[in-house]
Amino acid sequence: MAEREEPLLPLQRIGQRRAERALLRRPFRLASLRMEVIGHAKEAAAAQTLFPLVRRAEVGAFLEELLPELADDLDGLEGLPRRALRRYVLPPALIALVVGAAAWPVTHFGALLAVPVGAWGLARFHAAGWRLRDGRLAVRNLLLARTTVLAPTATRESVTLGQTVFQRRGRLADLVVAFGKRTRARVHHLDAAVAGEAFEAIR
Repeated sequence: MAEREEPLLPLQRIGQRRAERALLRRPFRLASLRMEVIGHAKEAAAAQTLFPLVRRAEVGAFLEELLPELADDLDGLEGLPRRALRRYVLPPALIALVVGAAAWPVTHFGALLAVPVGAWGLARFHAAGWRLRDGRLAVRNLLLARTTVLAPTATRESVTLGQTVFQRRGRLADLVVAFGKRTRARVHHLDAAVAGEAFEAIR
């Protein structure tokens, strides 16, 4: 790996680490590692330190060697309750069906979009995970890339507990923790009781 020289910044100002696994990198077990430094929001070059290519299995050891005070593990995260599954799959699949129906005069295959979109929702459900331990938060999400935020809760700027009417029926809630100006660690459709306990612990 090529060497890069970056500004040396005080350890206590490092707010979070984010490991990102883009779609094309996942089969090769590769990830990018980013760090956001709190207090440098107007200095873009210093605000993000990028390690463009790290083997996923080596991320923990890499952080342990670089910043042992802030190191954490990408594995061992808790999944979401099973009743959250349909909330990940059905909404995007239904939207795809509506779009496909609208496109029916142009193409009769539009409704088939619901299949890959539903599969994407299923993948998001299985990828989602979180952990709160020893004052450290880990949250993993999937959009196109799989992203894991690792951060000490002491550096959070805000924590929000939200629940819609539909989530209330399913005893689910959203937990959102903000770090700096660029990072939101969001656990979507978490068990409501567990989310409440985590909210109190982080707050």
